[in-house]
Amino acid sequence: MKKILTACIALALAMPVFSQKIIRNYSFEYLDALGKPISWAPQNSDGKYAFSLDTLVARTGKLSVLIKRKTDTGPEKTIGLCNTVITRPLLAGKKKITITAYIKTENVTEGVASIWMQLNGNGRIVADKNSDAHGVSGTKDWTQHTIELPLSEEVASIGFGCKMSGKGNAWFDDFEVRVDGVLLE
Repeated sequence: MKKILTACIALALAMPVFSQKIIRNYSFEYLDALGKPISWAPQNSDGKYAFSLDTLVARTGKLSVLIKRKTDTGPEKTIGLCNTVITRPLLAGKKKITITAYIKTENVTEGVASIWMQLNGNGRIVADKNSDAHGVSGTKDWTQHTIELPLSEEVASIGFGCKMSGKGNAWFDDFEVRVDGVLLE
């Protein structure tokens, strides 16, 4: 009986190791116990933006991320980001990364909604890019945005995500990440 119990405990402890899967969650459909999108984090150091999951507006699936500027925050320029990260093992020996996402806006003024990415090396930014020049303002239905950067051996991680720099509402959905043209799933 003691051997069976020991074997069951060992198997139960080993199961999470064998069943772990990286959840990319590029359409915001997977939530943690607190109802937050797995592997995504808002960045809002000045507190001027509100972040939420929207269950009424989504390009596909049931959810999208909504970023909106709080109304009482004053005229100064600021940004709200929602980020995720890809680490080195997926990048070794690769040449190019492409990030694509869809953005929908409502009454965006004094800025744009866009996507961004940052290639990080050992303690420094190797490269960064955003779609601000083609960002969305005003009220627009879902539009696709794509940015890409070349990869080098010094890239240790890539941060990317949603960016809002104006007033109004911006929804983000259906991110795709391609490394050398191959879709990460």
